[in-house]
Parts: sequence; structure tokens; C-alpha cells
Amino acid sequence: MKYLSLVPLLAVLCAAPVQAAEEPARPATPTPAQTVKAPAPAAVSAKPAEVPGSAASAPAAASTLARGETNLTLDQTAHFTVPSLTCGANAQKMQLWLDGMDTGVRSIGCDDIAKMLTFNISRDGTAANDQTDQAWLTLLRDPFTHTDKNTFDRSVLVTLKTDNGTTLAHQATKMRLLEKSDLWLAAIVVIVAFLLLAVGMRSGMLRDSGVPQGGGDRPFSLARVQMVWWFGIVFVSYVLLWLTMHELPRIPATVLGLIGMASGTALIAAGIDKNRNDPLQPSKGFWYDITTDAHGVTLPRLQQVIWTLLFGVVFIDQMLNKLSMPEFDSSVLALMGISAGAYLGFKVPERHVDNATPAAPPAAKSDPKGGYEPV
Repeated sequence: MKYLSLVPLLAVLCAAPVQAAEEPARPATPTPAQTVKAPAPAAVSAKPAEVPGSAASAPAAASTLARGETNLTLDQTAHFTVPSLTCGANAQKMQLWLDGMDTGVRSIGCDDIAKMLTFNISRDGTAANDQTDQAWLTLLRDPFTHTDKNTFDRSVLVTLKTDNGTTLAHQATKMRLLEKSDLWLAAIVVIVAFLLLAVGMRSGMLRDSGVPQGGGDRPFSLARVQMVWWFGIVFVSYVLLWLTMHELPRIPATVLGLIGMASGTALIAAGIDKNRNDPLQPSKGFWYDITTDAHGVTLPRLQQVIWTLLFGVVFIDQMLNKLSMPEFDSSVLALMGISAGAYLGFKVPERHVDNATPAAPPAAKSDPKGGYEPV
């Protein structure tokens, strides 16, 4: 019986190893020197919010011209398809950039279903300023170089952007600088201008008034030639700029001053010639007539011719390179005025070489022996 009291003790001793085997071993508590701080987990970046009117993907998509359009043309509508386009509140403010330059053109429509942006290609865009004017000048300059000789198309890179400058899409396309109908009209204008000049050379339009002594053609008038010169340059430039820029060009005040000065010079010169009684001599050639007087080539006439030719060439060069009529400095007008004044001042007493009154023959000396027969 005394052994029965040992049974609970034996049961406890047998159960202890089994419980120790089932319980996992706990790691030993490290000392302060052995404690290593675990690195913090990396923060997960939030997905960027989708911008209205932009593509959901990060890289810019490829846009395409829609509705059968093959190129861009001034004063016409262009439609661009952007597959990942999402229109929003700022859909009317999408930007059209060409060759990396802001054109000032903003979208006039956004179709969320067709994924299409619509632009009206115009220099007078809703965001036009001096910078966009310079961009259009660069894009439209020299329409006869670096373009297709048959269609006058120039390669440009189209970039579509949101109102905050986010790029939507890129596309390489063509931009038509001139239509063939515009080129034909420009050619007709230039031909007409040369025909008028030829008629003026062969008629009395560019010649002094009066009847030449001894017959022949009347001499050319420098003042009338100068007036026709400036009229022809301004007229042809106006038409060419209108055809190229698709808008009526502005005529600077200095250009109007040049035309007025040339017209005033011709009017005063005609009045001086009318009040003179010198006989009108026939023409001896264009350059001879406009540069000479009774003493040959004169400085007032020569400088008037040189300044007129020089500033005329500068006018044409500036018009072709900047696609606008030049704004001459006030000193240029002053110089032309001084030259015209000198020409008119010297014109009052001047005579052409053939207009000089021939000297009277010397009077015959009286012969004291006249009427007497020699002995």
C-alpha cells in the first residue's frame, strides 16, 4: 500500500518530458551588445492621379491625323487621334506645339469617345504673343527651301500638351506652306508688276511732261521713277505676304512715309518743270536721263538714285526673311528727306546737257574797206 502513494509522482515525472518535447524552443534573449535593429519596410509609392486630358501611361503616346487629313495647313482645322486621351474640364486648353515651339493654338474640341482633339491652325491663336509670332516666323520662313518642290510641304514634329504642359503625344507630319493656287496668283502679280514697268518705260508714265525739241521720246523723270519704284515694291510685298501668311499684312508707318515722300517729290518736281521755259530735249537713255543735268552726272541725283536702290533692296530682303514689311528707323526717313530736298533744290536751276542755250556766234567785224575796189 505504501507504494500506491508513489503513483501520482511517477505520472507527473513521465508527463514532463512529453510536454517539453511538444513545446518549441524559445530563442535565447540576446544581450544589449548583440541587439540588431531590423530595417524598416520600404514605403509603397501611391499611384499618380490621372490628369484630365492626359494619357494614363507615363510615356507619351503616338497621335495620328484623323478624318483623312495628311498635313497641316494654315486657317484649316486639324483633328488628332490619341488612343489614351481622357477629356476633362480643361479640354479646351490643350496646346499644339510644332518643332518644340508653342504656336499659341489651343484645342477647340475634345471627343472623349473618339479620343480626338480638334485644333484650328491659325497664327492668331487664343494664346498668341510675341513668342508665338516668332515661332510662326520660323516655321513659315523660306517656303521654297527645305520643302517638297511639288507640294511645298515641310516636315514638322507635332507635340500635343495639356494646359499644364504635360506631354500627351508626338507625331511627325507635314505642314503645307503654300498652295499651288497661291503660287500661281503670286506669279501673276509679279508678271503684272513687270508689265506695268515695261509699259512705263515705253510710254510717258515715267517721263517728263512736254514735247521734246526736235522729236524723239521725252526724258525719264527721276522723281516719277522713284514713286513707281516704292509703289511696286510695297504692292508686290503686300500680296506675297498675304498669300504666305494667310492674313492681311500690316503696313508700318515708316513705309507709308516713304511712299508719301516719293509722291511729294514727284509732285514738286512736276511743278518745277512746268514753271520753266527751257526746251525739252529727247531722251538719251534711262540712266543718263535720271542722273545728269547740264554739267553731267550730279551728286544730288546720284545720291537719290543710290539711296532709293539701297533701301529698296533692304526692304525686299527683310520682307522675305522676316515675312513682314520692315519698320525703318526715323533716321532713314530723315536721310531720304534730305536727299529728296537736295535733289529738288538743285533741280530749280539745273538744265540737261542738250537743254543749254547754244552760244551766239561772234559778231562780224566791220570792214573799213568794205565797198571799195582795191586799186
